[in-house]
Amino acid sequence: DPTAYERALFVLWSFTLVITPAAIGFEALMFVHAALKDTIFGIDSNLRKTFTNTLFTGIGAISFVIVSEAMENIVGYGMLGGVVIGATIIFARHPIIGLIEGVSSRLIPEEYSPRELKYLEAYADAIQDMILTDREKSLLANLAIAYEIKEERLAVIEKKYRESLSKDSETTIHIQESE
Repeated sequence: DPTAYERALFVLWSFTLVITPAAIGFEALMFVHAALKDTIFGIDSNLRKTFTNTLFTGIGAISFVIVSEAMENIVGYGMLGGVVIGATIIFARHPIIGLIEGVSSRLIPEEYSPRELKYLEAYADAIQDMILTDREKSLLANLAIAYEIKEERLAVIEKKYRESLSKDSETTIHIQESE
């Protein structure tokens, strides 16, 4: 026969099994609500970064365990395999992370920052006639520097804008030497 104290502990223990899923459900509900209302600015980049880091870490850990166990069975000294695969993953992390980021950008669409939107407006105005003068090019370069937008990101922004014009992403923008 359980005592009142044991019953209270059982109820508390049972309640803790409900709290964690309820908290996770609440967080998921709040995230979905905020995402649908567009109230979380920059959530896409945070999610992509977290997804990339999590996947990279998971792949690294699983690879480490698998190779260590395989080396343990083959050679008898599994740590050597773990060190080899760990070093390989560390030295090849940029291509691996690039591959994972490619997958994550397909799963989670990108959003522009306020600075990128301002640059995009200026870029759209500059190439409205599909001619980019030296002066416009210089002003856009200065604007990108002022907004601290990297070259790779500029290429993505400009390519997506050209694609939105229903033109080929390799559409030639004519550059005039003088105005």
